[in-house]
Amino acid sequence: MFKVKRDRAVLRGIITRTIKLRFRFNVRKRLVVRIKFEETLRMYEISKCCKMKIRRTCDSATVAEFVCRRIRVVWIAARSVGQIIHNHRRMTRIGVNDCQCNCTESDKPKNEAGHVMFHFSESESIPTPLKNSKNIPVPRRNSGRALMAQLNHAFEEFFGSTNGGFKRDELEGCHGPEHFTEGIANEAVMNINHDLPGFVVAPIDHNQGDTLVRCPQIYGEAMDSMFVRSQGFQVMRIEEKDVIARSKERYVKEGYNKVAKWNDRGELGKAFIIPEHKDATRWWPICPSFRESSGRMCKLIGKAVNHMLWTLPKNSNFNLKRTRELLETVSNTNTKMTTRGIKRGMIGGSFDIKDMFSKLPHNVILAAVEWVTEYYESNGKNHVRVKKNGKGVTFGKAVGKVGWQTISMRTIVRFIRYDLQHTFIVAAGKVLRQIVGIPMGKSSSPAIACLLCAHYECQFLASLGYDRRLIQGCRLVDDVSIFIVVHTDKNGSLVRATKIMRRFQQCYHKDLTLVRTDEAASK
Repeated sequence: MFKVKRDRAVLRGIITRTIKLRFRFNVRKRLVVRIKFEETLRMYEISKCCKMKIRRTCDSATVAEFVCRRIRVVWIAARSVGQIIHNHRRMTRIGVNDCQCNCTESDKPKNEAGHVMFHFSESESIPTPLKNSKNIPVPRRNSGRALMAQLNHAFEEFFGSTNGGFKRDELEGCHGPEHFTEGIANEAVMNINHDLPGFVVAPIDHNQGDTLVRCPQIYGEAMDSMFVRSQGFQVMRIEEKDVIARSKERYVKEGYNKVAKWNDRGELGKAFIIPEHKDATRWWPICPSFRESSGRMCKLIGKAVNHMLWTLPKNSNFNLKRTRELLETVSNTNTKMTTRGIKRGMIGGSFDIKDMFSKLPHNVILAAVEWVTEYYESNGKNHVRVKKNGKGVTFGKAVGKVGWQTISMRTIVRFIRYDLQHTFIVAAGKVLRQIVGIPMGKSSSPAIACLLCAHYECQFLASLGYDRRLIQGCRLVDDVSIFIVVHTDKNGSLVRATKIMRRFQQCYHKDLTLVRTDEAASK
């Protein structure tokens, strides 16, 4: 009896619901009390107060002891300097017309055009501890109300009510003697915001320790140029809630809700831009989508596409599953170079594949997805089984049925088509629909990008015929390197290798740009 995993899961569910109806808590959950870190707080005393509260309020002593054994009190990390002063995300929610220049009356450093622009690391007026946005200000003692509110919130989430809540006199022993550690205080960090009213304070790409201050008008114009006036986006004339409602209607109609539930609390991603590290006048777009309503389905599809990509024939493309596979590729290349009795050389190149997220037509993306699904369908594989939580993907039968979701090949194709048609973001105070390129910021986007490259690489390698043995390559997402063997004792070998290199540079879609990044690019 109960040898099958699903039967045991059903029984656990019945027992859990029964206990919850009687004692008002989920026996499979743990009471986790999250407290914002303060130097004077004593974790042991907080845990002791929580256990006393549980024993006084629970109807059953057995249940009280069970909850007390599983309780956890954990610290919440204090906010860093950057988390306090960076305001670029808030600035993206307003339109370009509301981003007014206020540089004329400011005494802050300006660029040649007269707009405020300076790095924290280069400014003498910024205190040294604030020049690194990763630094954590020293938390000072708050009033007992803050601790009381955090405890009441944790108990309300677990029990459904605070049962009268904590009182301040019950928590007097949770604070130890006051002592101050040397370091920058929160007040000093907040003063920086008061000294920079109205300006955009943003981190720098690939240099998260430094901070850049820019004129809001320049930032607004950059947002407008990168998103609103971009050919890759279409401005929607309806509100965000209406866009979400229409997307949900289509999502449910096509049956994706049976695979992964629609998140009714979801919202559209809020896009923003941050300056590039090498050139602060250029911007890098960021489109977070972790709050999107279809995010659960995107994660499952991303896992399925990755599995289909990784199980393609080994020498059919240059894609690497992980960084350590680069060693194997280099070792194979060296083996080809060191065959006894044969004089060999090599030409190589490293490239960066550009514009996958901004110029690629949607029909090209769908063609790559159709290609890989048809390949597996022709080999008798009509579905992928994906583990909902954690790692685990297979074409065959999963071990047990609980926690696994079966997704057919046709469902994968249909959902990616749906996702391409329903990629929305909010930028510069407007709702935009991405009409060109791979969706930005979604869980399935890296897998689709790698699959697209593998599609063209497979076609390229198949066209080489017997010359396929001369080439070795490796690619991590959009960074690709290839090596072509040259027989130094054979006439025409170098010319043939050069032609293969030129063919490779033209193997990807015409709307993709292949930029050479090795030393040969500067010659």
